[in-house]
Amino acid sequence: MSFYLHEVGDNRFQIVRATPADVTQLTDDHVWVIYPEDTWPSAISPQQVATARGYRIGPTFASGPPGRRYILFLALRNLKPAP
Repeated sequence: MSFYLHEVGDNRFQIVRATPADVTQLTDDHVWVIYPEDTWPSAISPQQVATARGYRIGPTFASGPPGRRYILFLALRNLKPAP
């Protein structure tokens, strides 16, 4: 992911390789999370962890062949409704 963002000159995002412990420490109101579906080391998905911490799960995308899929999702919280 960081390779593609770097190639197009997009510096808006901070890319951090997450572990299950990192997902439990989310504090920002707007976070994109990407993880390897088939090698995630926990039975509880990052979406489940984020939901338990008060986040709403937004758009979710999957990419890659079976056995090498990555899941990307948006986690949101504390957002004010649009006027």
